[in-house]
Amino acid sequence: MRKLLIVALIGVFVLGGCTGKTDDVEKENIQNENVNEESENIKEELDKGEQEEIMAQYNKVIEQDKPLVVKEFVNKNIEKVSEENAGKMILGLEEVQNAYMDEYMNALFEDDIPNKLHEIFGVEFDKEKVDSIEDQELKELLTEILEGGYQIVSLEGDFYPMMNYSPLEKYTQYLSDDMKDYIEIMATEYDALSFKDAHLAISWDELAERTINTEKYLSKYEDSPKREDIGKMYINYIRAYIHPIADYTTEKISDETINAYKKVVDEYEETVTAEVTKEYLEILEKNDYKPNEETQEESDRLFNKALETLNLEDNM
Repeated sequence: MRKLLIVALIGVFVLGGCTGKTDDVEKENIQNENVNEESENIKEELDKGEQEEIMAQYNKVIEQDKPLVVKEFVNKNIEKVSEENAGKMILGLEEVQNAYMDEYMNALFEDDIPNKLHEIFGVEFDKEKVDSIEDQELKELLTEILEGGYQIVSLEGDFYPMMNYSPLEKYTQYLSDDMKDYIEIMATEYDALSFKDAHLAISWDELAERTINTEKYLSKYEDSPKREDIGKMYINYIRAYIHPIADYTTEKISDETINAYKKVVDEYEETVTAEVTKEYLEILEKNDYKPNEETQEESDRLFNKALETLNLEDNM
């Protein structure tokens, strides 16, 4: 959404410069901002009674119904409520989805279902095949899981339900900045898992970017209700990032990893991640980029330093 807005604004500025109507464009932008503020005020003030009724209904839904029903309610009503209530809807939906995770996981392991899933999908789940499944009960189960806001992934040879944050991105226009950025971070992670089958499943550059983005969130939104969750993600990222494994042929840290480290130091020098990365690079260089007892001890120290600096010790 943010990228689309930036592209739109660039288009406005370029067109304005070409036509000589910059002042008109600026006035129009100001008017649009005022309209948006007025619309939000109308939601908060004039529709207060209606919003209270909607949220009362919502609270009943999240207490009684499955994720699919909650998601349908959010889809129909989120545009009718304030930014604050929209955020509550998304947080409530997420809580219900987490609460049902074990139930759906157990359902995928009941009786002969694992064998049926392997017969239908092989090693990778393909949601496009669900509609053609002849076993009606299995088809209904998978449909309920998918439409409830999950995805189904293959991990270590079996199929598991997992949160799917990408569908929530369509709601970001109704949400506060911290909730928008939270959904973006989570969608990035769950669209392409950082770790799969106990191994890093993305490039070192991508791991570095995710580490930096989570740190930025922690620094920018100190009072966010999702700070703890993002903090846990940062811990997972920085632990892997600062504890690389040597190439088994050279017994050295790979060039890919070293280059990713140098890029972070150069481009994000004001971050805690860049600070500990710079120290770690110096230690690796001193040891000819070969992990040993000293580099391991320093990795642990720098990991703890990053957590302490970002006030994440309680997240461990």
